[in-house]
Amino acid sequence: IISIVDDFDRALESQNGEQGSREGFELIHKSLNKYLHTLGVEVMTDYAVFNPEYHEAIMQVDGSGQESGSVVSVLEKGYLFKGTVLRPAKVSVAK
Repeated sequence: IISIVDDFDRALESQNGEQGSREGFELIHKSLNKYLHTLGVEVMTDYAVFNPEYHEAIMQVDGSGQESGSVVSVLEKGYLFKGTVLRPAKVSVAK
């Protein structure tokens, strides 16, 4: 189900403001997230500093003033199941 949520995230980002279908996507996205929440699945929110227990570094990039080891961007959200990592977040990290 998490990969379906990822697909909806990508679809929502690519809509470019088209209201009709976007509202449908948003409703389905909200329902899926609510369902995951009832199961004990939560989206990770701590992405400040790279932590190998919660993050998978996909690439290193110039940090543009960010401290080495800081998460520059989240490429794929991470998820927790009742506080335990269900899927690590895929991130880019400052060199």
